[in-house]
Amino acid sequence: MSEEETYQRKMRAAAVGAVVEADLIAVVQGIVQRAKDGDKVAIDQLFNQLLGVNAKPTHVTNNLVVQDVEAGARLAKRANGHRRLPVDS
Repeated sequence: MSEEETYQRKMRAAAVGAVVEADLIAVVQGIVQRAKDGDKVAIDQLFNQLLGVNAKPTHVTNNLVVQDVEAGARLAKRANGHRRLPVDS
């Protein structure tokens, strides 16, 4: 693994560690509201993240598309005990 990849993994881990479920919910609710208000960027972002229109997910946790499997595992661990929605494969 290159030095750049190692640095990116550390930064990603720090970012994931700094975000709690309530933060993520608030951000997603904001994107949903902007999409409902007609913001085309928010609509695209919502569809891309939820439906994977332009991305090929490597891991799905609580219906969130996560490109980094390690980050997805940490999110899943945090969500332990919360109601999980079914994921179509």
